[in-house]
Amino acid sequence: MGKFREYPWLQSSLYSYLLLGITDTVHHLHAAKSLGHSTAMHAVWTGVVLIPVALLSAYGFVVYRRKVLLWVFMSIALLAVILPGIYHGGWDHLMKILAHLRLEGEGTDIRSLFPPEDKNLWFYEVTGTAEFLISLIALYFLSRLFTSSRVQT
Repeated sequence: MGKFREYPWLQSSLYSYLLLGITDTVHHLHAAKSLGHSTAMHAVWTGVVLIPVALLSAYGFVVYRRKVLLWVFMSIALLAVILPGIYHGGWDHLMKILAHLRLEGEGTDIRSLFPPEDKNLWFYEVTGTAEFLISLIALYFLSRLFTSSRVQT
């Protein structure tokens, strides 16, 4: 891992992507197993496949200096930022929480999202919102990696 020090934006991008990917995988595994959302398993299997591919492609770029491996990593990481991060975390979770706080009515009571007796729903909403916040950090590092002169040569 010492070779990653030559590429600080790659290292930061990798760490933030791994945090996002693992958070998304745990979030969907919890949704499938604890909340009974059987359709959430697609994201779990996607994470199980793509996280090692992204990790190996970033490592392969550092070792073999093949640009295609860097592009594979950046593509996977960018897709993770857009789909589970901004779309799922931002739209499905953060916007839902904000709407419940803003709109008044029986159907938009914030206790329906965060019931005091059900910690599983708390975990579900908090990790979903965390995906959005982590995706913003990952997007910053990916943008710096993309414009970095160190990986352009």
